[in-house]
Amino acid sequence: LHDAPAIPALPRLRRFIAIEPLFRHAVPVLIITFLAVLALVVWLHMRNQHDRTLADAGANLAVSAELVAAELTARHATAAQFENRLPAGTQFIARDAAGRIVSQSAGAMALASLVSSLPSLPAGAGGVIGEGSDSLLVHSAVAGSLIVTAARPLSDILSEWTATRQLMTLLIAITSGVTLI
Repeated sequence: LHDAPAIPALPRLRRFIAIEPLFRHAVPVLIITFLAVLALVVWLHMRNQHDRTLADAGANLAVSAELVAAELTARHATAAQFENRLPAGTQFIARDAAGRIVSQSAGAMALASLVSSLPSLPAGAGGVIGEGSDSLLVHSAVAGSLIVTAARPLSDILSEWTATRQLMTLLIAITSGVTLI
């Protein structure tokens, strides 16, 4: 058996053996690139979801403010009569054209001080108000006679988004760990 002639190496096998070190170094780089792109896509998706969540909440809050304004104008209702129809955590203040508070939800005193410190905003204006503010604020006007400002805590609005973000972060970490092992 020791005297058997050596089998000549195939040219393709020789080329593969020659470039094998390149593959050995390229695969980890490709895996890391894949994971980085995956993390970037997830981050962009979560950022988009955040913006859409705030936009949807702003639209819902505007509808709530219009409901309050319509109820107060049409029936001279009190806050307690329709407060349970508003989304949880929603606070409002209704002011007349002179700026006097006509009606307000329970616990809206902090909102009253925030609204009084704001410049007058047109109907439909709003957004996250002030540095470090923790509420989404929307103004609505009915027939120019009643201005309703509705607010809802960002923690309530973003609670589902925050849970999804935490889950996605965990999944990316697990995927990265499994892939790199």
